[in-house]
Amino acid sequence: MRVSILQEELSKEALRKLPFPFCKEYADFEKGRGFSYYILSDEKKEIFIPLKVSKRQIFYVAIFTHAPVKINDDLSPVEEKEFISAAADLCAKQLKCIRIEPGSTISAYHAFPDNATAVELGIFSINLLRTEEEIFADFNPKYRTQIRKAESQGIDVRYGRNEIGAFYECYAHTHDRQGAAHENLAFFEDMYDALGEDKTICCTAYANGMLESGTFIVFNDYAGYYMYAGSAEKTLMKGSTRKILWECMKVMKQRGSAKFVLGGARYKNVEGTKFEQIQDFKRRFGAEIKDGYIWKKDLNPAMCKLYDFLFWLRCRLRGNEVPKDIVDSQL
Repeated sequence: MRVSILQEELSKEALRKLPFPFCKEYADFEKGRGFSYYILSDEKKEIFIPLKVSKRQIFYVAIFTHAPVKINDDLSPVEEKEFISAAADLCAKQLKCIRIEPGSTISAYHAFPDNATAVELGIFSINLLRTEEEIFADFNPKYRTQIRKAESQGIDVRYGRNEIGAFYECYAHTHDRQGAAHENLAFFEDMYDALGEDKTICCTAYANGMLESGTFIVFNDYAGYYMYAGSAEKTLMKGSTRKILWECMKVMKQRGSAKFVLGGARYKNVEGTKFEQIQDFKRRFGAEIKDGYIWKKDLNPAMCKLYDFLFWLRCRLRGNEVPKDIVDSQL
């Protein structure tokens, strides 16, 4: 299979059938952050994958921002392997990338190239092409009770760009409590401005005037994605985080999203960790899991060894642990 960089913009009809990382607005957002951004396609222009390239000193690293999608049909594992293998060759030969790093856990692959390192990854999602009553009925009974109680107690749910600062307070404090890295405030302001209200939801919840929780969702017709969220250290209403997601689901459904993707399900090394709690939280919304893989591949092993050594040295000089990506953490 021959894969090349798509030179023309995708049509509006095609974009309605593809996830948000394929849209021009998102590409422009990533370019504004200093990345190169491409859409790769097969010869027939039926299979597509979005790609960003990060330049790190003298090294170029590739990251696919979503698994490949075939318009108007499902992509078989055989087709997917052939396509992503050709895409990996393009990254190495044409774009001079030394490695393909794993992307975010908003999608999973059903195949991976030879000599790649892969681990299993499930994707939680909720079908929004049902009635609100059917969706709500699949929630855990305790969640339904908490949501109704929050509603009866007058929880205040707010939307819009003006809520980015409040959302960020919840998001940053949650990650700080967990000792996890996170994006800065400008990241969300810039993404909201780039994608606009048609593709982003910034939502917060207040109880008795006190900030409880917040979430930042990117969506289009193909799907909405639960990527960024947080809550106050102490919440007055247990149902605030459940209520806010339920409200966002209703908004996405009304605007035509086919499903709500709640992110990845790790299968190894999660017992007793924050990931176990997060996955239980998603599962109790009635989310189904679709199994797949996440992977990475060294395209130039010699240069990867040099890159890894320099990165290790930088971390040690700063007194930091060398972070593990999602693939290494699951091995």
